[in-house]
Amino acid sequence: MSTRHGFEHKLYRNTGTFGSPTWDLVPNVKDMETAQAMTKTEVSIRGNRAKLYAPGQLDYGLNWQMVYDPADADLTALRTAFFTGASVDLMDMDGLIGTSGSLGTRSICNLFGLGNSKPLDGAAVFDVEAAPAYDLTNGGVYYVTGPSTYTAVA
Repeated sequence: MSTRHGFEHKLYRNTGTFGSPTWDLVPNVKDMETAQAMTKTEVSIRGNRAKLYAPGQLDYGLNWQMVYDPADADLTALRTAFFTGASVDLMDMDGLIGTSGSLGTRSICNLFGLGNSKPLDGAAVFDVEAAPAYDLTNGGVYYVTGPSTYTAVA
């Protein structure tokens, strides 16, 4: 059995269009977390004493840290998207995008957090919070099973 270390995971930002993406590796990423949880929808029926549940909507989000570097084009693009309310097309992969067997998720996201910590002893860091955006054309969360292979999951 093979395992993947956290440092092998990659974050990509699409600088092209949704249908013809140009994936830019975002190298300035420290800790990264993908939050995925299904809401619990009650579907109880008469004739069964137990409460019954079914999975509801997927609550999905990406959170990561970036070292403050004013010359970083990705950080600049993300800061601009945050302050203008623009969405960004992001992909979180467990390896390099072109590597066979790499898996991940893709979503058009809005940025909801861009906190900045400035420790006395250490680099200033931005905490970025992203979640799926309202986009009737390309919105949702897609499971990525290979280069240009996207399956809608939500």
